[in-house]
Amino acid sequence: MTMKSKFLAAGAALMMVPAFVAMPAAAQVAQGVATANFDRAVEASAAYGNAVKQIELAYKTQIDAFSSRKKVLDAELNALAVKYQADAKTNPNNPTLKTQEAAIRAKQAAAQSELGNLSVSFGRPIAYVREQVEGNLEAAIKSAMKKKNIGIIISPEAIMAVAPGNDLTGDVVSELNTTLPSVSVTPPANWQPGQQQNNAAPVAPSNPNSAPQGR
Repeated sequence: MTMKSKFLAAGAALMMVPAFVAMPAAAQVAQGVATANFDRAVEASAAYGNAVKQIELAYKTQIDAFSSRKKVLDAELNALAVKYQADAKTNPNNPTLKTQEAAIRAKQAAAQSELGNLSVSFGRPIAYVREQVEGNLEAAIKSAMKKKNIGIIISPEAIMAVAPGNDLTGDVVSELNTTLPSVSVTPPANWQPGQQQNNAAPVAPSNPNSAPQGR
């Protein structure tokens, strides 16, 4: 289980090449189509994986406390949900259902807030690590596309089947490992998530394609 999936509760159709990736100028020349999972490529990179291991060791106490508390809160929410479903099945017009529903929503909000506070210590460095790797993703994608003569990348979920050789994810990982062997796990004192992207100069691709945000 990746760090992202473990801490997602603490807080994240067609996927064409991201807007920051310009289509090659010679797009009219026969080029291939490949799939790629950019989120998986980031998490599979050596820089990200090694940094996360450092964070897991440095913040083991906080992560264990978070995981323990999350199990308790999950169990409490599940009990409320089970009771609500049973009562709704027995009597759909039960006047207490609305009260139960409100209680569940309030419990969910409180749990999310509590877990968010518990995850701040390790969540911030994880976000910083991811942002550093993602900052090198554009160049890695472009390089992988050029080497494989790929003109279009689509999400694996957008197609029914694909030959193994047409998945560019591994190629993107290799490019990341070459250009970014390691990253820092200590955010600057004034760093905020998204700061790097916000400060980056906009890129105007020759053939932009929209891309959904997967996190």
